[in-house]
Amino acid sequence: MDKKIIPFHILSEESFSRKFLDGLFEDASKFKFIFSHFNKIYNERKLGDVKKELANILHYASMAALFEEPSTRTENSFKMAMLHMGGRVVLSQNAKEFSSLVKGESRYDFGRVFAGYSPDVIALRSAVDDGVDEFAKGVDNSIGYKPHVINAGAGKAKHPTQTLLDLFTIQEHFGSIDGLTIAMVGDLKHGRTVHSLSHALAKLYKINKIIFIAPDELQLPDEDIKNLRKENINYIKTIDTEVAFKEADVLYIVRPQRERMQGNSVDVLKQLDNIKITSELLKKFPGDRPIIMHPLPRTTEIENSVDEDFRAIYFEQSDNGMYIRMALLLRLIRPNYNIDPIVSKVEGIVNMKYLKIN
Repeated sequence: MDKKIIPFHILSEESFSRKFLDGLFEDASKFKFIFSHFNKIYNERKLGDVKKELANILHYASMAALFEEPSTRTENSFKMAMLHMGGRVVLSQNAKEFSSLVKGESRYDFGRVFAGYSPDVIALRSAVDDGVDEFAKGVDNSIGYKPHVINAGAGKAKHPTQTLLDLFTIQEHFGSIDGLTIAMVGDLKHGRTVHSLSHALAKLYKINKIIFIAPDELQLPDEDIKNLRKENINYIKTIDTEVAFKEADVLYIVRPQRERMQGNSVDVLKQLDNIKITSELLKKFPGDRPIIMHPLPRTTEIENSVDEDFRAIYFEQSDNGMYIRMALLLRLIRPNYNIDPIVSKVEGIVNMKYLKIN
């Protein structure tokens, strides 16, 4: 990949370009092809050879994973992405409680100090909206080696790597994102994934429309609506979930962010019960659209019975997180690395051709 199109830090979707995303998605699809065929390589020696080649990709590289808030999918997919490629990981869970931040150190100072340890990449989840930005400023002003900083989720504001895997999943399913109608359902006020995703869709793609389905108290913030208007995006706000099944290609639902709600949230949560996705609702609207996505974890907003519907792809979406983060780490650390020889080796072993996503 051309190094010129790769952002140095991954702080928000603002740094993405279509060219960068197209290249990243192609890399992710190659990693997915490799891993999806592991169970078809019955020769243990040949399987070991493939894994050894993967482990040589970043065998000298290191990543610091600093998480101020609990995480399962983001943290572990980053860790496994790095480990599969032979990199080393230093993990600091609950960094907000067990670090200098407790003592009052600013995230700027934290970043400047941590850069001195010279990891290749720092994946940071911050409890506050601007925490990763401040940390990155500290890294940029450090003396000597400057690691790449990846925003692994910041407060209620941004989650750019989740957006990468969401966009990759949509493109993988439809072949193109342009022209689609996307419905977003649930706690749109506090859910950082919808903020990043809606902005990326508006900035980078020629989508048909975005439908925001939520109670008024949990609708998309005005600042995000301003961004949509600036990009001349067609959108509607509603509380009617059936609109999504009548008009949308993608239904993206998020859980209520109870940990970020202030005051009495009981009434608002009751309203969310009226827009949850059930098997009965799906039976009412048969067909192949919309596909149903969720960044996970889910609580009560999607019934477990919905998992059996072929339109529910949220577990595949979650799996894609590791592949897209492998692609991202690879291009930040080794932008010119060619994955094709490993793909060809797997093709030869399983006698299958890799199919490129259009």
